[in-house]
Amino acid sequence: MLKNKSCILILLILLLAACRGIKVKTSTQKNTDRNTRLLEKGVSFFAYGQEPFWNLEIYDGKEMRFEGMNNQSFVHPIKNILPTDSQTYFLTYNTPNGKFNLMLLHQPCFDAVSREKHQIRVAALYGNDTLSGCGINIYDKRINGKWTLIKINRKAILSQLGSNIPFIEINGEQSTVSGGTGCNRFNGKFVLRKYKIHMGSISTTKIACTNAMEFAFLSVFNNLDSYQINNNSLLLTNKEGVTCEFTQTK
Repeated sequence: MLKNKSCILILLILLLAACRGIKVKTSTQKNTDRNTRLLEKGVSFFAYGQEPFWNLEIYDGKEMRFEGMNNQSFVHPIKNILPTDSQTYFLTYNTPNGKFNLMLLHQPCFDAVSREKHQIRVAALYGNDTLSGCGINIYDKRINGKWTLIKINRKAILSQLGSNIPFIEINGEQSTVSGGTGCNRFNGKFVLRKYKIHMGSISTTKIACTNAMEFAFLSVFNNLDSYQINNNSLLLTNKEGVTCEFTQTK
């Protein structure tokens, strides 16, 4: 128990030190290419750092792949997805080279060279190495922006709703969503990893409505599971297979 507490303390110190930013010589274009490449590989979470150099790829529900210096690389099975609601979480894995202690903190991490800002700071203890860097949720960035509802479960919504049509605004980098139900406003948190949606807390205003559209929309939205993007169309699917289809709004 004392040893575990010591590991956690060291990792917290590393995370605080990571505030200075990590030195990775890259460009915005290269970062975009990296996200596309990782998405195509099936990666849902990526972390990286230097001094010493290392990178980590996580495939939700499948495995973790780590590459570091001194041949300290491994592949480890992962049954469950990474947590999404906790501000900080600590994970320990047994590898051929000893324990790999990993900590992730939902806090801005600034890459001083690329000028890129991420939303997760990462620290790890592995063998004789202490590692720190930034973490990135990998997802299809085309989902960012404003979307207006056009269908619920493949049925077109009524055009006479006018300005009361539900819409959403998504910021995948901040893991936030906001919008309107056709009556009330809402905002909340969810995490995008690959093509999966991991829901957090959602809050709405409390205006009394006679609009049945709100209930139909929220019954899908509050239980989302995945998304698909095709040109300017976004399809959200809940855990029961019910869908909401949106069109992108300028």
